[in-house]
Amino acid sequence: MAFASRDGRKNHQAAIEAHAMLLPSFPELKLVLVCSHPGIKEKVGDRQGLLPLGSVSTEELIWLYRNARALIFPSFDEGFGLPPVEAMACGTPVVASNAGSLPEVTGGCAALASPSDWKGFAEGIRLILEDDAVRGKMVEMGLRHVKRYARESMGLELVAAYQRAAAERRVPP
Repeated sequence: MAFASRDGRKNHQAAIEAHAMLLPSFPELKLVLVCSHPGIKEKVGDRQGLLPLGSVSTEELIWLYRNARALIFPSFDEGFGLPPVEAMACGTPVVASNAGSLPEVTGGCAALASPSDWKGFAEGIRLILEDDAVRGKMVEMGLRHVKRYARESMGLELVAAYQRAAAERRVPP
């Protein structure tokens, strides 16, 4: 599963090319490409195993995450990168780019590759497909990691930061 954008910043081409590299070994492998852009089907063309979707509802997105073998997120740059967090929360391993905020957001729980390294994405996907122990470890680590983004955790972290700031506050002489 991957996301596409009209302007290409989600770098769906890397996901498409990585998928194509894996087809000889996994001829039944499908790549579901989610994009709200109405012309995505025409833009990516008719390729073996590629299933371009239009917009999906929240319920459909959750279903896709839960049933995907992996989320491929090769974005060139992300301010935060919510889809990897959503995927991990649904128990789906992530192969993401090492650009922008994604290494921090995924917290060492995802396979990372340079956005231009299609082979690196293919290798990350292959590892998840072939090694159930690695896949299981990524799922376990991801589920644990995303707890830090829960409202309760973030609220506690904010309170702790205020307490540290107040304790370190210095009154001018």
